[in-house]
Amino acid sequence: MRRKRRKIWRVVLLSLVTLGFTFGGVGLPAFAQQPITISIIDNGGDLASTGVIIENFKKANPNKVKEIKFHPNIDTHDYQTKVNHAVAFLEKGDKLKVSMFFRGREMAHSELGMDLMQRFIDDLGETIIVDSPPRRSGRMLGMMLSPKSQR
Repeated sequence: MRRKRRKIWRVVLLSLVTLGFTFGGVGLPAFAQQPITISIIDNGGDLASTGVIIENFKKANPNKVKEIKFHPNIDTHDYQTKVNHAVAFLEKGDKLKVSMFFRGREMAHSELGMDLMQRFIDDLGETIIVDSPPRRSGRMLGMMLSPKSQR
């Protein structure tokens, strides 16, 4: 706030000088008698108000990517719960990142993970678009899904 006041005072003093006012009877040099052009840059206020603007933007535009994680040896009830959560996220209009993690000997049977991912896509039905198909990277298998109808 203090900085803003200083800028305002400088502008007032410079504008008084251009009008021909003298301070304490001190004359001004000839180059100061000419009109002075001032460019004022407003950067949106102080940093505190900028932080408030950023926070409001984050609240208005929340991160719309949800993630579901599971392992290839998931039980049927747990799997169905994950599918139900995925349906809820997609109905809200959020994108969905599906991640599968392999542990130990599960790495030798990565085809089971691919089958499970394909089953996940089939269970979600026609309501989704597969943005990126299941891809393997290290111990993880991941894909991105989005709803067919955006909000």
